[in-house]
Amino acid sequence: MDVYANLNDEEKRQVVEAARNVTTKSEMHQIVEGLEQKFY
Repeated sequence: MDVYANLNDEEKRQVVEAARNVTTKSEMHQIVEGLEQKFY
């Protein structure tokens, strides 16, 4: 959640939109992993 809190409004919108389109647990895991890699 710390990573999400540090995103700007446009980045948050993109993450939420991507999460809305997730159909599997592995897809959500990829989104989370991508955020962690981008900001750590």
